[in-house]
Amino acid sequence: GDRGHRKAPPPTAMPARLCDLLSEVAEVRLTQPVEANAVFAVIPPPAIEELRRDWRFNLRHGEVRWMCSWDTTPDDVDAFAAAVARACCASSQEPVR
Repeated sequence: GDRGHRKAPPPTAMPARLCDLLSEVAEVRLTQPVEANAVFAVIPPPAIEELRRDWRFNLRHGEVRWMCSWDTTPDDVDAFAAAVARACCASSQEPVR
């Protein structure tokens, strides 16, 4: 049998979790539905700069692409979503120049 083997979650489980968490952040605009292991969004440029200090992700024409791997855990997603929320909140608090 397959005793001792865990069944992997569906490939969209962690991206869907990330979307759910980020849907509460006003500065995050999710741009595409989750169909695979990626989340696409537009966030403020200062937030992108802040997040890139500690996280790697793709950026194209102002849209970020956040990828989840087969081994991404709920804790990983929660930590990243919290970092996005903090960066977006901080960017919205910056003085207008």
